[in-house]
Amino acid sequence: MNAIFATVLQKSVKALFVFLLVCIIRFLCRKIPKKYTAYLMIPVFLSLLPGFRISKVSFVSLTDSLIRDARLSHTMHLLSEHDLLEIVVPMKERTLVRSFLMIIWMAGIAVMLGMVIWKTVSLYRKLRYSIRLENDLYECDRINSSFVFGFFRPVIYLPAGMPEEERKYVTVHETLHIRRCDHVIKQLCLMLLIIYWFHPVVWIAYFILSNDLEMACDERTADWFEDREDYLKVLVSSSGKAYPILPSFAYGNIGNRVRHLLSYDIRKSTAAAVFAVVLTLILAAIPLFGYRYSTVVLKDHGMSLRGPVEHSELVCGFEKYPDHHEADYINKIDKNGDVYPLMEGIVEFVGYDEVYGHYVCISHDNGYRSYYCYLSDVSVKEGDSVSSSPIGTIGDTGGATGEHVGVAMTDEKGNYVRNLENLLFMK
Repeated sequence: MNAIFATVLQKSVKALFVFLLVCIIRFLCRKIPKKYTAYLMIPVFLSLLPGFRISKVSFVSLTDSLIRDARLSHTMHLLSEHDLLEIVVPMKERTLVRSFLMIIWMAGIAVMLGMVIWKTVSLYRKLRYSIRLENDLYECDRINSSFVFGFFRPVIYLPAGMPEEERKYVTVHETLHIRRCDHVIKQLCLMLLIIYWFHPVVWIAYFILSNDLEMACDERTADWFEDREDYLKVLVSSSGKAYPILPSFAYGNIGNRVRHLLSYDIRKSTAAAVFAVVLTLILAAIPLFGYRYSTVVLKDHGMSLRGPVEHSELVCGFEKYPDHHEADYINKIDKNGDVYPLMEGIVEFVGYDEVYGHYVCISHDNGYRSYYCYLSDVSVKEGDSVSSSPIGTIGDTGGATGEHVGVAMTDEKGNYVRNLENLLFMK
């Protein structure tokens, strides 16, 4: 459970980066019809999924690079938080604080999940008294707003007594939600919102996404009918209580939706092409500005280095591919053999990460730090002095694709040592 909580915290940081980038894109594309831009917030929710990866030409990979490089730079940047806690509270108290926060997180999930189940069950009880009008269209006298209900077999529910003139607009609006799979998107995003209930960015992204989905269907419905003024009147008169967890006709700020439709009328038909060009240029340009830490050649500080594993074989060298700042080794005889420190030092940090699995950071007298990732288990703890004894065993935890150990080293300025693999003495 500690590893899951650590992953949630890490994903929360990534979501913040993605959210800021998406907001920039939304601002640049603010005059583009919502039917083309309604799903821009989805990458924020995708970045919360464990193990989710997108190719290097996407902005999600940029945030992966930023967080991953920051983690391995000058005590992996996680050490900034660790060092602060080390100064403020003793180690035992820090463990208690972390456990307390995890309990609060789990309690929040239970409360959120309970509220969603209770509201869904209450709504389902009301819908038992609905009357079927036609295929997948029902009328109920116990609701005051139309919405789409269901996941695999969604149906449309309308409040009883709705005039026929209004019904045709509302029915088209809700049918568009089903065709666009908005009911599926909202419920999947709601699941992530329950897990990340503590993150304000996730809440904001959820409400922005929900509002954009409604505006997108407003645009398509207005295009469907020649007289848009009648649709605007229906929209203004829809003052019923909306259901935030479902695609609902009355959801969001009705005034903003009306103003959006009025401004949508004067937009040019070439907006989709402009949006595609702008978005493509932005996503293509972002990797050009990807942050890369400097590398240095290992200086002569009288250091005597040894190999991290016995019977070693280098399987992936330093910077073999972009953002690969470690050298990966296997034990040719024992795939789960011991892992040894490069030289004597003090264990500065031990932890688990979704990308690097179980890892150890060792601080050395000359200001250098060495890092050991993807370990199956760790046999040292923070504060231990190490020299020639094992610190753990080879593993495939985190994002590893097979049993190996990733080894990296930084100098006193936090720059990566690029010639480390050539200087190690292997047994």
